Amino acid sequence: MVRYPTSMTARNQTISASPTPRRPQGRPRRLTIDTIIDTACEIGIDRLDMAGLAAKLGTGVATLYGYVDNYDHLVHLTLQRLARSTLIVDHGQSWQAVLREHAAAIFAVYRRHPQLIGHMMDGTRRTLADIVYFDHVVKLLVDRGIAAPRALSLYFEVNQIVVGAAVGMHYRASAEAAAGGPDALRQELIAACDASGLPALGEGFATAGLPPALGDYERALERLIAEYDATP
Repeated sequence: MVRYPTSMTARNQTISASPTPRRPQGRPRRLTIDTIIDTACEIGIDRLDMAGLAAKLGTGVATLYGYVDNYDHLVHLTLQRLARSTLIVDHGQSWQAVLREHAAAIFAVYRRHPQLIGHMMDGTRRTLADIVYFDHVVKLLVDRGIAAPRALSLYFEVNQIVVGAAVGMHYRASAEAAAGGPDALRQELIAACDASGLPALGEGFATAGLPPALGDYERALERLIAEYDATP
């Protein structure tokens, strides 16, 4: 039986007790605003927070602030990405149908996420996904014979109509909730007009309360489409 010196035995024990070297991790994903928003979408709005996002990306929270201004900005960009992640499918529909699909899609987003309306005022920078969606809608219009400058204008005109309608919709809902319902709001408005000596306005409110068009984007959209149809 071979006896090893004590020093060698101790050294062998030390070597065997040392941890097995870990295999080097793969290179981390290159951090960009689109990578950040893609990962935020994977996490989901309901579970999204800066610390969890940073951990999933393998970076620090402080690093994220080099790409987004704050948590609200992150949520805004994530909601935009989720809203526009599905492009309008080109199945040969008319340009009018393209505009209607676009309007319906973005109105649904503002209806579910009213905070996006406020975020629009801060000049939030666009992500690549926003630009891709924007280009896709404009291209659909151009492919249907509309000149690019006019297609660009139509895109923004539709957006203005929809955002205005979304503001009106949320205003109506808030006002009616605060007053205790549509009828209570109508009586409140009439009383305020009477007290302020505003007969014309009071007469208008007496008929139906807030105008039915408040929060309805479709009427203005159809007028826009009809106006373009009538343009030589």
